Amino acid sequence: MLLRILPFGDEVEPEGTEVAREDGAVTVQNPCLSGGAIEVFLEPIVRAPRVLVEGDTPIVHALLRLGPQLGLDVVVVEGEAFELRPDDLGLVAAGHGREELPALRRGLEADLPYVGLVASRRRGHGVIGELRGDGVPDALLERIDTPAGLDVGARTPSEIALSILAGIVAVRRGGERPAATAVDPICGMTVAAAAGTLSIEHDGQTVYFCGAGCRASFEHAAASG
Repeated sequence: MLLRILPFGDEVEPEGTEVAREDGAVTVQNPCLSGGAIEVFLEPIVRAPRVLVEGDTPIVHALLRLGPQLGLDVVVVEGEAFELRPDDLGLVAAGHGREELPALRRGLEADLPYVGLVASRRRGHGVIGELRGDGVPDALLERIDTPAGLDVGARTPSEIALSILAGIVAVRRGGERPAATAVDPICGMTVAAAAGTLSIEHDGQTVYFCGAGCRASFEHAAASG
C-alpha cells in the first residue's frame, strides 16, 4: 500500500485526516510547517500459516523441503503434546505408527482446516476404525483426508508430498475439505465415507459399500461366520 502524506491545502483539515483513498493508496494531510510531501510504500508481512506434520519419514522430509516454497511453515510434532495456533492450516500424520492416532484426534478436535493421513486406503480405513473405537465422532472422522493429497498418481516421496501440499493449498484458497473415503470390503471399490453412502455398523465400526449387492453379500458372510 502507498501512503501519501501531504501538507495542508487551502482548506485546513485536522491533523492526520484522510483526504483521499484509491486502489492501493491512501492520502492524508499533515500540519508540518516545512511543507513538502512524502510517500511511503508499506508492505505487510503476514506470518506464514503452519502445517503440522507427525512422523520422521521420507514424505515428511519432502514436506519440510517443499512447504516453504509455497509460503507454508511446516513444523514436525509428536503425539498430541504440541501447541496449536488459531491460524494453523493443517496437520498431516505420516509416521505410520501409534503416534498418528493422538495427533489426528488433536487436529480434528481443533477443527483445523485440513487433516490428512498418509496411508493406503485399507490401512486408512483401519486407523479411522481405531479412532472411532476411541470415541471420536463420525462427524469428525469424515474430515480425514486419506490417502492424504490429491490423486495425481504420485509414487515417490516428493510426488506424494506435492499432492498433499496441493490439497492443502486448495483448502487454503477457499476450496472444500477433501472428502473421506473407505474401501468396500467385498469388491475393493473406493467409496465416500459419508452419510449418503450405503453402510452398516459391524463390530463397532461403520462399513461402507458401493451398492446394495455388496452390502447384502457382507451381511450374509457376517451372519454365516
